[in-house]
Amino acid sequence: MPESMQPLAAPSGGGAQVVVTGAQPRWRKPLVVGLIVLAGIVMLVASLTVWARRQALNTDNWVEASSELLQDDAVRQAVSVALVDAAFRQVGGDGEAGADLPPLLQPLASRLTATLRASAVDVADQVLARPGVQSTWRDVNRVAHRNLIAVVEDDRGRDASGDVVLDLNPLVTDIRGRLGLGPPPSPDAGRFVILRNDQVETLQTAVNAIRRVSLLAWLAVVGLFGAGIWLARGWRHTAVMVAGWTFVAVGLALLVIRRVAGNLVVDSLAGDSQNRAAARSTWLIATTLLRDSAQAILAIGALVVVGAWVCGASRHATAVRRWLAPWFSRRPLAVYGAFVLFALFLLLVLPVGGGRRHGGALVLLALILAGLEALKRMTAREFPSVGGATP
Repeated sequence: MPESMQPLAAPSGGGAQVVVTGAQPRWRKPLVVGLIVLAGIVMLVASLTVWARRQALNTDNWVEASSELLQDDAVRQAVSVALVDAAFRQVGGDGEAGADLPPLLQPLASRLTATLRASAVDVADQVLARPGVQSTWRDVNRVAHRNLIAVVEDDRGRDASGDVVLDLNPLVTDIRGRLGLGPPPSPDAGRFVILRNDQVETLQTAVNAIRRVSLLAWLAVVGLFGAGIWLARGWRHTAVMVAGWTFVAVGLALLVIRRVAGNLVVDSLAGDSQNRAAARSTWLIATTLLRDSAQAILAIGALVVVGAWVCGASRHATAVRRWLAPWFSRRPLAVYGAFVLFALFLLLVLPVGGGRRHGGALVLLALILAGLEALKRMTAREFPSVGGATP
């Protein structure tokens, strides 16, 4: 019989022996690794689409992010400037600020307006810091986002011009009242366009693509990982470890993408302007869900790598299983309780699914318990005599 067809057996020792009754085709290992790597690439794309869907298309998450934006000093300062610009849009050198001045003092109107405008920014910042005003901010953002979703889904929610707007007129009216300027001269004061009429079709196409790709991509991820691990007969624990490291790589890639893309977005929107700090804060807050997803994927990958290592054939892994055998046999509740506490701690530190998906937490907990059960059975088969000893 040719040497390549001889049965292969692991050398005897403290661990379990693995017997392979036939040679593995040379193409199988590259295929398995390729499937797992491809699954990682698809997972990266799927994670980005999930973030876009949860952040941009979920009204509650949109409102929550907008509330966090207004609590940031740099963002609140930028919003204050925008509101003051809207409040003074129709106040010129001969406008409202100098309307009551004598004719000889009319040339001072523009200087008076500039002075009043500088003070107005501080007033606006103080107004925006009030809980009641922040509640109004959340309400107008909720209305704007619902209109945005209505436009995307069935072309409803636009104003008379066909645009989707964020109506901050109540805040502009409040600021003008505190400055003694009276109500805004135009009902359009404080109305900021979110989506123009000519951009609706493009957004609808993008949203439909995100929704379809997200579901199909995650199905592909599950299928590719499952196929790769199933094909790895004889070295499955190694394939699982490769899958774990793939998770780790995807999590790190998402964090890198968040940072690099953030720099590009800030440079394109703010450049060297004074709004650079506000743009960076806005990006970091808007991508909080992406960061949480990346950290959750990192945590899952680390757990998979550790679990695969413990189930491996190395001398240290075998020693760990030998040490765990009596614990599994005589004190299983202590082992399971310790790992459940560890999982709960992990979920608190690294919230799965962006911290808002209890399903992701339950899946992670179920995987940990399933892995423990498999490890328990493995140690019972591998060390039957040790398992009866008291730890």
